[in-house]
Amino acid sequence: MDELWRQFEAWLAEHWPDGLASLNPPASDAQIAELERQLGVTLPADYVACLKIHDGQSGGDFLFDGMAFLSCEEVYRQWRVWKELLDDGVFAGEASEPEAGIKNDWWNPRWIPFTHNGGGDHLCLDLDPAESGTLGQVITMWHETGDRERVAAGFEAEYRRRCQAALEAELKVVAGVPQMLEALPLPYCVASNGSHDKMRATLGLTGLLPRFAGRMFSAQEVAAPKPAPDVFLHAARSLDVDPARCLVVEDTPTGVRAGVAAGMTVWAYSALTPASRLIEAGAASAFAQMADLPLLLQA
Repeated sequence: MDELWRQFEAWLAEHWPDGLASLNPPASDAQIAELERQLGVTLPADYVACLKIHDGQSGGDFLFDGMAFLSCEEVYRQWRVWKELLDDGVFAGEASEPEAGIKNDWWNPRWIPFTHNGGGDHLCLDLDPAESGTLGQVITMWHETGDRERVAAGFEAEYRRRCQAALEAELKVVAGVPQMLEALPLPYCVASNGSHDKMRATLGLTGLLPRFAGRMFSAQEVAAPKPAPDVFLHAARSLDVDPARCLVVEDTPTGVRAGVAAGMTVWAYSALTPASRLIEAGAASAFAQMADLPLLLQA
């Protein structure tokens, strides 16, 4: 875990200094013990090892694909919100639609959130798996849908996958995007939960920054990030376009819900997320190749 963090910190320092600056100092043994007492669980050793390097992050952009890496304090705060809803009977009679190895609870007090997207969705450590599951497996927790996916056998496996993807990919442009932008018959912009610094870094590394000059909009400029519609509405106002005449292309359920809430038409780019999940979130249609978008717009 130490070596993986060193590599990731070096990558952040070069490509995303604000992300590096958002990381908290290590959690103390006392902080971790208090969190375990509050939750009534023993946390997995690989997750504890991570907290002893960085106790989550504070402020800045979301570190994990649109999700913040939670500190001990925030883990308990998010868990307590769900626990109070459970105790109040909000989930009585509700069942989720889990993948194999996950119990069909809507929420389980032994699902420990370690990320949060600002809109009620999490990645959780599952400390109460179903018979075919693995203690400590990483699962999704969507507040609006019953999907519960198993994304990794444990915390370290998931963290390693995300870090190595960043280290190996070096922010390569998605196939077909330059050609798609060249052929688009309509004006376009980017509206992101990330900061302007992060957008400049990522678009700069992929060579796309000049195409978006003056047309980048950040959720840091508005009251609430996606899945709230604020950043999309801000972009439409700034460009003097009626939201009803806007097309949003999104690849996450959170982004899809934000576009729908803004009153915009949403098409789902499904190369990274199953089309069924994006359609369920409200997308009008889905496509898997960015190069196809200009032709779809003319259909």
